[in-house]
Amino acid sequence: WIFFIITMFVTGLPHGAFDYLVAKQQASSNHKSFSVTRFYTHYLFKMIAYAVGWYFFPVASLVLFLLLSAYHFGESDLLHYSATKRSLKELHKVFHGASILLVLIISDATISIPIINGIIKDYDSSALLHQLEPYTYILPAINCVIAWILYRNAILHTIYYIITYLIIIIIISSLPLPLGFALYFSCWHSINTLTDIHQFLANNHAQKKQLWHILKSGSPFILLTWAGIVIALYSIQQSSQPQNILSLLFISISILTLPHVGVMSIMLNKYSKQSQN
Repeated sequence: WIFFIITMFVTGLPHGAFDYLVAKQQASSNHKSFSVTRFYTHYLFKMIAYAVGWYFFPVASLVLFLLLSAYHFGESDLLHYSATKRSLKELHKVFHGASILLVLIISDATISIPIINGIIKDYDSSALLHQLEPYTYILPAINCVIAWILYRNAILHTIYYIITYLIIIIIISSLPLPLGFALYFSCWHSINTLTDIHQFLANNHAQKKQLWHILKSGSPFILLTWAGIVIALYSIQQSSQPQNILSLLFISISILTLPHVGVMSIMLNKYSKQSQN
């Protein structure tokens, strides 16, 4: 848990603090005006709307979060892989991310079951997870076959993807959920996303200076993110039901994730087109 907390604070949560810089760059490249106030008004509105959704429709909100996370992970991990059929590539993004999430959830059911049960009251998720268990490693196998079919025109890239993907699956399946999630989300996904953000924003002739500018510009929002999480954790710990801390932390992360996925999706699509051209 210590490694989980440290990595989430260092890279996991802060990587979303650069969303406004990405949105500003997107507006500039499209010759549109940009307002930080307007951006964060829309950003906060989405967070509040999703928080309300979690309160009234926890099952639908959970399914939405898992689908968005699966697509987001796939979109990031498959950024540099081209497929002739765009629709199949979009489907593969979901399949890639979903297989990773399934392995994370099923591999350590002793932690994932209480989290899910804490989110969906009066429901025991153990039966559902038991039914999904046989598919834990079938989905990764199918994912490798799909990747080979989609990207077989670039054999070396395809082999690299399959080997990297299988290493991730093996590692996260053999570790406790907090450690496996931290390694994939904070050490793999978040660092790759930060690299993509830097490449998207940086000027080709002054990347080092641009990197420092990016970190400096995002630092206030990183501090706000840290402060918000600390306050939330302290409030939960002081509440009458501290045993739900993991479930509420999961929901808090999902609320932060929703608007972030939208910003990143636009950036990754644009960056993907630029890299292919």
